[in-house]
Amino acid sequence: NYMGGYSYWYWCNVRDAGRDVANLNLRKAISAALDREQIISTVYKNDNEPSPCLAYGISGVNTQTFGEAVVAANGGNPLYAPTADLDSAKEYLAKALEELGYKDASEVSLCLMTSEGTQNELLSQVVQEQLRKSLGLNVTIEVLTITEWRARRNSLDFDVCFGGWGPDYNDPNTFLDMWVTDGGNNQTGFSNERYDELIDLAAKETDLEKRESYFIECEQIIADQLPIGPSFWRAPSYACSDKIKGGMHRSTFQDIYAVFDLESFT
Repeated sequence: NYMGGYSYWYWCNVRDAGRDVANLNLRKAISAALDREQIISTVYKNDNEPSPCLAYGISGVNTQTFGEAVVAANGGNPLYAPTADLDSAKEYLAKALEELGYKDASEVSLCLMTSEGTQNELLSQVVQEQLRKSLGLNVTIEVLTITEWRARRNSLDFDVCFGGWGPDYNDPNTFLDMWVTDGGNNQTGFSNERYDELIDLAAKETDLEKRESYFIECEQIIADQLPIGPSFWRAPSYACSDKIKGGMHRSTFQDIYAVFDLESFT
């Protein structure tokens, strides 16, 4: 396996005020109730890691990775707990029910939209069961073709759906500029004036430490507002042919370096 740079999360439709998931305390309850380690061990059974922050595989200014800088700025704690924090989840849920005018968690309307495929459907089923067991939410699952799924996601016709992003370049901006107001990849409806300002400031800043501090604050805003819920960092596995006599190296931005024994292919 290797660090592929892919960060996986779930999108929340925060634009449509008529959807229960537009309620911030409900989103906080959902995030706190997720057992990210159980998701990995049940669905993927590999070296995926619970994501302590959003951006993955990105170099830091004074740390090896940007993620380490985010965790350090949060007092050494991840922004997203690897296992469920049920006490916090229930507190947030109680606030959400009061704000939504519900007497019981069973009244909450929440649908997980997923694309066809055994792994995708199992992921939704595990999350469905976690939220039922921990919070008493009656979560439904809608399975679509990948074409239908993308169209519905892009038009914000959903409650919650899972997906992810791989970095195009070695900078936090490759993940964080996605969430600016009306951004082309912002399929949540999220809009935050301070967030937009930070992304603009980072684009102009030449002091690397100060620039990184802007991105760290962006991570903190995402964790506070939860238009998305970072879930895990993917560690892809692969097999290597013995015909590659010089060895193989896989990395985040330059995917494959290998030396081939050309004679063995003739």
